[in-house]
Amino acid sequence: MGAALGASIGWDWALLVLLPLAALGVALAHIDFRTRLLPKKLVLPAYPALLVALVVVALLDGSADGLIRAAWGWLIASALYWCLWKFTRGMGYGDVRMSGLLGLALGSLGWSTLLLGLYAGFVVGVVGWVALRLLRLTKDRHFPFGPFMLIGAVVGIVLVAAGWSPIASG
Repeated sequence: MGAALGASIGWDWALLVLLPLAALGVALAHIDFRTRLLPKKLVLPAYPALLVALVVVALLDGSADGLIRAAWGWLIASALYWCLWKFTRGMGYGDVRMSGLLGLALGSLGWSTLLLGLYAGFVVGVVGWVALRLLRLTKDRHFPFGPFMLIGAVVGIVLVAAGWSPIASG
């Protein structure tokens, strides 16, 4: 994951945010796939660490724009996932907790990255759910969604870095 992110965005201060989050993401994806849980003990301490990294990147960049977008990304992703958790009963609260981390990181990179990273998580999740059903690894619509959220975030980062943007500019 780290190599894909580094190759996509190049030598950028954003790697200070993304690389530790990628390492945590791999661990969380493994845990979620095996246990269907995203442990608070790993997710919650990541928030202050991520916030510090975002402030450092804003200071190094000399602009608060990424920090402001990160705050909006946190709000948007958390609200979206909270609504899905509250009203659909198909998602665990660990996914809601982790969505804030993804919203912070994706939002700091830009609106296109936030939009595409969140959306790709759902697309990859549907494809993954079908595969899990066909392989008989799940019997219902409850499955570990965290790994697909993380893969979707990486897909969003890679595609936007490659020049693809769902938001028209100009």
